[in-house]
Order: sequence, then structure tokens, then C-alpha cells
Amino acid sequence: MTKVIFGTILIVCAAVCVGYFVHRKSKSGDIDVKDVLKLKHIFDWVDEILPSISKGSGEKMEINILPNASSQVLTKLKDKRVYVAILQKDINGEKKVLKTKVYYANSVDVDLSSLNNGNIIVIPIE
Repeated sequence: MTKVIFGTILIVCAAVCVGYFVHRKSKSGDIDVKDVLKLKHIFDWVDEILPSISKGSGEKMEINILPNASSQVLTKLKDKRVYVAILQKDINGEKKVLKTKVYYANSVDVDLSSLNNGNIIVIPIE
């Protein structure tokens, strides 16, 4: 009987810890938790923030998706499931970071598979 109660308490405590960890990782806007990171998730984020960003003539915008090693350095999170997307503006050859988004994903989709090789993915925005 004591073992059953102890086991139940242990399971409940473990569930609370896991729930807290997931909640902490997914605070609004801080880190977006996904099972599989897809290009669609990044495009949805850009579509959401793009209307609030002005684009002047001669300015080019692009998204840089950093591989895991670079993302770890940038976020100071030592986790192999962290990826960062950066929206930046190129004004006469000078790049300015506009917004960043941190994703926490167990894996990446086929479209983003070059991230696994340490490559940065650059997507121009028109």
C-alpha cells in the first residue's frame, strides 16, 4: 500500500515538473515549441509581423534561419533542439536585425534539413 502511494506521488510530481518545463519553454513570444519545425511555421511568423514593419525603397529583407550550434550560441541555451529565425533588413549593404524568433523543436522538416548540416538558410522577402 505504501509503495502504491509513493509511486502515485512520484508520478504526479514528475507530471507537474514536465508541465512546468513545457510551460516555461512556451511563454508567449519567447520560445515557440514545435514537435517538427516546418518552413510554414516561419512563414506564418513573418506574415504575422510583416504588416508592422515598413519597407523603404532600395531596402531588401530576408529571413535567416540559424542551425542549432549558432542558435545555442545566440540564445545561450545548451539544447540541441533550439533554432533561431532572424528577420533582417539590408539598407545599402548594412544589415539591421528587425525581429528574432526562437523555436524549440525535436526535429526539422525536409525543407529545413540543411540546418542539420550546419548551414544557414537565407530566404529573401519580397
